[in-house]
Amino acid sequence: MYADHFGLRQHIRHHTDVISVTKTDDHATTGRWNVRCRDVSTGEESSEVFGAVMACNGYQSYPNIPKMEGLADFRGQVLHTHDYRTAAGFENKRVLVVGVGNSGGDCAVDVCRVTKQLFLSTRQGTWVVGRLDQDGYPWDFNHLTRFRLFLQSKFTRPWEKYIEWKVNSKFNHANFRLKPPFGLFYGQPMINDDLPARMLTGAIKIKTDVKRFTETGVEFVDGTTEELDAVILATGYKSEFPFLSQDVRVGLTNFFCHL
Repeated sequence: MYADHFGLRQHIRHHTDVISVTKTDDHATTGRWNVRCRDVSTGEESSEVFGAVMACNGYQSYPNIPKMEGLADFRGQVLHTHDYRTAAGFENKRVLVVGVGNSGGDCAVDVCRVTKQLFLSTRQGTWVVGRLDQDGYPWDFNHLTRFRLFLQSKFTRPWEKYIEWKVNSKFNHANFRLKPPFGLFYGQPMINDDLPARMLTGAIKIKTDVKRFTETGVEFVDGTTEELDAVILATGYKSEFPFLSQDVRVGLTNFFCHL
């Protein structure tokens, strides 16, 4: 309805792949781009020149599948959180989730409701912050205020220690083998309310980094081993824009590295 009301539909091309976005010959003076597209229905290709291009395909669209010793030989199911939808199919299985980002945490607490045992592997731990904070308000409502951000900018280390004390007063990270070697302000925390309770009941067990996989299980860097039925990789994404030339992609990669 919005598109029809403002006459936008005529400017939208459905079922169209962008093959390449390259600089025009006069790009240095005009800043224009040549966009080459393909109609997925007919296969017909066409080109058009634009004064500007916005790449809105998401810079975290391509799953990162790390090279892990023995993973190719593992006989169980392997998937990335990018492809995870529901816990159906994991009933009564022993499952390993690799990675403790937000995706890994959400996936772990969802799957552990039906698994026989859920293992969560982390290289160095993470800070876990609940969505629900004091007096029932959301965490960001209480903490992302101008006054508190002022305190953080002027008294960074003392304020960080205070916030860490508050976080640990509810969930002691060291007791659960999740305390990272960096401060709360120096890494992306996991936003998750359910993880502490699931760990407390034993539904989720924290493990160290993966050393190697076997045909039927996994060995961790601390020497412990576990038999597994499935592995879910919460190993992030690669920043890729396959339709952009290499020189443009390098510029975008440098930009995102500073976000």
